[in-house]
Amino acid sequence: MSDSRPRLLWLCGPSGVGKSTTGFEVFGRLTRAGIRAAYLDADQISLVHPVPAGSEHALRARALGAIWPNLAAAGVRCLVLSGYVNTPGEAALYTAAVPGADVTPIRLRAEPDALRRRFLGRGWLPDLVDAALADADALDRTDLAAACVDTTGLTVPQAARQVLDRAGALPGPGPALDRAGALPDPRPVRVRERAAPPDPAPVLWITGPTGVGKSTVAFEIYRRLIRTGAPAAYVDLQQIGFLRPGADGDAIRTANLAALWEVHRGAGARRLVVSGDVPHGAAGLFAAGSLTVCRLRASRDTLAERLLLRGRGLGPVIPGDELRGLPPATLRRIAERAAREDLPRDGALLVDTDGQSAEETARRVRLKADGWA
Repeated sequence: MSDSRPRLLWLCGPSGVGKSTTGFEVFGRLTRAGIRAAYLDADQISLVHPVPAGSEHALRARALGAIWPNLAAAGVRCLVLSGYVNTPGEAALYTAAVPGADVTPIRLRAEPDALRRRFLGRGWLPDLVDAALADADALDRTDLAAACVDTTGLTVPQAARQVLDRAGALPGPGPALDRAGALPDPRPVRVRERAAPPDPAPVLWITGPTGVGKSTVAFEIYRRLIRTGAPAAYVDLQQIGFLRPGADGDAIRTANLAALWEVHRGAGARRLVVSGDVPHGAAGLFAAGSLTVCRLRASRDTLAERLLLRGRGLGPVIPGDELRGLPPATLRRIAERAAREDLPRDGALLVDTDGQSAEETARRVRLKADGWA
């Protein structure tokens, strides 16, 4: 492989096999080796409803294609992508979306008993386990990816090491980064600028301190929207900003959000729910009067309680959750810092979450935000 070409290292396989956890571990190993890398979960860039049957992969490929120029402009040498694919035709959609990249698909597999345990261990959508096992069996009878890693009995670090072994020569780190993690070129990294949409499609942005439950509440609001049949999209800002080493996280998140919202609108979405901190200048992505920012709040004790649960691994498994596995003393310090930083922000609706479930908080947010009840 030419060292000058960026790499797309694509981990595919059946649902529950460990694509996201293994992919994020691979991402971490690359960045610790000094390779400027990015990570994406294909599910996280395609949360749009409704999507016409049979076009899920086309939508994901369009989203990947919209984000790819931003990553290339930011100097990314390797993008680790986690996402399922079942046929060569589906895989070709993704390859076409990243011109100039060296695409390396690696299939993850596991024996049926191990896959069943992992799938059920996630604690959500257990009724789909049989479908996942059927997909796994079908993939075992194809030659979709030349490289395959059997993860049965492997830990996540062990699986990541095998993935990197199968990947072969990786791109070099590119220009050396300075101490702040920036590229040495004195010109700022620029991404494609997009004009704000002309029509004021409503955008609800959920923000708040660490541990308050931003993504959980925002996703619940999105779920409630789509249950009504409303054409809507959801973006977790953290999940589209994994770029390391580098000091321009806000810039890449803002650029990727703009790119995704353009794709989602093209797919028919007429409302957008976003979770995460609001980067400087992000409001300019949307038509005047269309953005509502809601800041969730919680007491120090409530934040500590929620962070302790995250640290123990309870709740949904989210790629890049740096709180998972931290000792209680560290989590309590994070809660104290988050409580001190939880200051009112101009123009944001404030919703207290103490004593409230995610469902209850989502209902309160919708009632408080004009046009979202």
